[in-house]
Amino acid sequence: MKRFIRRPLTALALTAALCIANAAPLWAAELTPDASPEAVLQESFRRMKASEWVSAADAFDPAALKQFREMLAPIIESDDSAGVVAMFFGDDVTPASLKSMSDQAYFAGMMSSIMQTAGGSLDSQEVLGGVAEGPDRMHMVVRNKAAAMGMTITQMEVVTLNKTPQGWRLALSGKMEGMAQALKQLGGKPRSESTDAKD
Repeated sequence: MKRFIRRPLTALALTAALCIANAAPLWAAELTPDASPEAVLQESFRRMKASEWVSAADAFDPAALKQFREMLAPIIESDDSAGVVAMFFGDDVTPASLKSMSDQAYFAGMMSSIMQTAGGSLDSQEVLGGVAEGPDRMHMVVRNKAAAMGMTITQMEVVTLNKTPQGWRLALSGKMEGMAQALKQLGGKPRSESTDAKD
């Protein structure tokens, strides 16, 4: 099973990283409520570059982290849940312990495991500009570069940030949503659909 979903997992890791990476000085900054969208992008990259995935999750809109978890729930709840959980989160995490994780820990655990397995690394992201969609939503145009498993990806992206009570925070991208849908097909089916579809 691992060989069939390793490349999609790598693509997911790179997609997630590219959606929130940003070239930034390597000094710590607080994600304060008054931080600009550019500052949030910069600090999110610094944290991911340092593999600080728990604190990197703080750069996301809490609603986006919940959505991320809900999109992947059919995989985790499959009949092969133990194997799938190990694939996504490492051998130390069980289906039972996964249920008790916060949305932030869920995102951080998955991204950390995937990037470590894929040998992924973040290179840079150049912010080219931004367009506001009302007072509470900002779309930033960026040029991204990342690498994993001998692959290098350079592409243009639009990164969306939402204004939350915590300040500007990152939303999920459409590509991440699409990747989650693809992984559902590869990683497993909900229990109600899996009885007649075993390998």
